[in-house]
Amino acid sequence: MHPDLSEAKLSSLPLAIRRHAKTVLSPSTSPESVSCSLRRLVVQCIQARDKGYTARSLLPVVYAVLGDPNSLPNPETTPEPHYRTRVCCVGHAFALFTCCTQIYTSPALIELTPRIWAWIQFMDIHEYVPVDSGMFFWECVPLTCLLYFLHDHEGRQWLHTDAEVVHFIGKTWNRLVTVCENDQAAMDNDHCREVLQSITSFLSAHDSPDYSNAFVDGAGGKYEFARLLIRTINLFLRIIKVTDQKESDFSLLLSLDSTLSFICYDRFVSRAALDRAGIVQTLIHAISYLARPNAPVTTPFQSSIALCADILSTSLSKANSVSWGKAVNAGLLSAVFQCGGKYGTDPYTGKSLSRILADLTTSTFSYCFLPVFMSELPSVTMMLPSTGFMKSRFGKDWRGIVSLAQERTELRKDFDSNLLGIRSCDNFECGVINVPKASLRRCGTCQHTFYCSPECQKISWRKFNHRYMCKCIQKDSNIIPDARTTRFRFTLILNTYRKHKLPILLQKLEYIHRTGTTDYCVLMEYVAGYCTPKIAPIEEWEESLASHEYGQRTATGTREMHVVCLAPGEAEFPLLLRSNKPEVLEGLVGIAGRMPKDADVGKLKDDLPEVWREVEELAGIDVVEAYS
Repeated sequence: MHPDLSEAKLSSLPLAIRRHAKTVLSPSTSPESVSCSLRRLVVQCIQARDKGYTARSLLPVVYAVLGDPNSLPNPETTPEPHYRTRVCCVGHAFALFTCCTQIYTSPALIELTPRIWAWIQFMDIHEYVPVDSGMFFWECVPLTCLLYFLHDHEGRQWLHTDAEVVHFIGKTWNRLVTVCENDQAAMDNDHCREVLQSITSFLSAHDSPDYSNAFVDGAGGKYEFARLLIRTINLFLRIIKVTDQKESDFSLLLSLDSTLSFICYDRFVSRAALDRAGIVQTLIHAISYLARPNAPVTTPFQSSIALCADILSTSLSKANSVSWGKAVNAGLLSAVFQCGGKYGTDPYTGKSLSRILADLTTSTFSYCFLPVFMSELPSVTMMLPSTGFMKSRFGKDWRGIVSLAQERTELRKDFDSNLLGIRSCDNFECGVINVPKASLRRCGTCQHTFYCSPECQKISWRKFNHRYMCKCIQKDSNIIPDARTTRFRFTLILNTYRKHKLPILLQKLEYIHRTGTTDYCVLMEYVAGYCTPKIAPIEEWEESLASHEYGQRTATGTREMHVVCLAPGEAEFPLLLRSNKPEVLEGLVGIAGRMPKDADVGKLKDDLPEVWREVEELAGIDVVEAYS
């Protein structure tokens, strides 16, 4: 037995306290007298000049009252009065823990913990203490001790032998959050707050598969676990608001950090479950409060803001265009403005905000995103001056996003009125492009592809892998993006290509003149929403082009391959550009054959003005083009 648990420790206590302690330890004392003496010990301990020392000296009493974990009372065989008195005695023993500030560092806790855990299990199994009663702290106090012990190496070794502990902590966490959500008194209770903070600290420190799986099971499954994380964040924010500008802010923010860190770094948290449970709106709310104009600029606030921004950017970067359209609102944009204006200089926060703005930029390619964004723009523009956002390094990025959104909204209107009912035959070798959809025949099986004739459908079936795609679409129609969204994106990319018609023709001419071949592809890499097309050799992009069913890589009169990347770091995807006139490429090949070998295409306008005019005429040819 550890010396701290020996009855010899009682000799240093005042006589009045020592007398009640000996009454508790005496085998001849009745249960009712033990309960009465324990209650007086708790009062005397609270009133003592050195409360921590007194409580630690009373650990032998606590140890004795908790008793052997293998000999707890049986509710079915123990008389009701004796049973209830015994549980009340244990409750008073637990209360002594609240007085001992040194107990978490005492080695005696190693011997006390199994007894604490046995009674925690007992109360949980027999549901003796209702979760909504004032006696809930009986579980909170010992559970806090248990959690501190589990941070210790000895505690971790013990934890490995009993997975029920972690399962119970997860279940208690759920119960505690529920109580605090529905009862303001519980939320204000220091014991409840302390155990909630201890649980979140324990959660972030134990992230092995065994621990995480037990937590998830205890919380009620993956979705309930995700909901519990979000509910905990909201609860901490509620408590921080109540205790605003008080000393407890620091420890509460650290606990908020622990919860956010677990979400940010733990690979066992289901991202899909978090999104379904509403993580984006919770983070928006958190950022809006923590980055409010009158909020203090301190390290804990900055750390929480950085984590919120990181999780938010991760969630949004993985969202599809439809989800982005639902997520974008005045609250999200306001949170970005407040965060950027106040914490934009922080490297970690700034990196996350840059990702969010980059995703906003990429989302301007989305048919669904644009109308939502434009509807929110007037209201969020009014709040910009008060945030300082436009004076930060992100102001330029925001102006670029607004400009792109306005430009592409106009293109969307043109798409709706002129191009929505236009389709091309899905046989890549066919010259029927951009014709009324009504003049084409839809594949009767997958309902996704269109053909101008049965012959084209047969060619696509045999040669361009529609046989395989048709079966896949039948099994899961979600593998194919919304046709309207895809075609609108293609329209925007094609618009970019056409804007650079003359420069790209000059690059093609230079490549053909230098190599004598048309083995090139057009590279469309977007940076901050803008792109300058470039010519690149096919062999450099063969890996990206391989995923397209059209097997011919070399550019011909009416077809050429493009490689598109909508944002830095995103995966490239191949597109086949089809046109109705071969004269443009044939003209370039003819010009390249007539040019001197040492001709510099970059100086073509000055050195060979007649050739320059021919290229300009080719750029002016009205060509019908479409992506497939």
